[in-house]
Amino acid sequence: MTTAEHMQKLDAAVREEGKPVTYKWVARELDVSVNHAKRLLFALANKGGCEAVHVVAGWSGAGAERKRVVRLVSGGADAIEAAKAALDEVTTEHVHSVRASGG
Repeated sequence: MTTAEHMQKLDAAVREEGKPVTYKWVARELDVSVNHAKRLLFALANKGGCEAVHVVAGWSGAGAERKRVVRLVSGGADAIEAAKAALDEVTTEHVHSVRASGG
């Protein structure tokens, strides 16, 4: 299956069937790596008409107070930047899931 065919299948699942899809679902359904699944979801979200939920993770605090923080963030670039700004060190950011806008 080509990337274009993958995108068509994702587009149908999200927009026509109204399914929210996670990167894990994409990886299993399309038999691709999770990293490729994340890239496909990122591309779909950037096409518009979809809402994406991102994972933002990292470290907060210092010394004995240092802790690992993982957040699911929706609401666009401003919300993602705010979540990243709240961390002392960002270790990961990626698309977790995509759904049709308004759904």
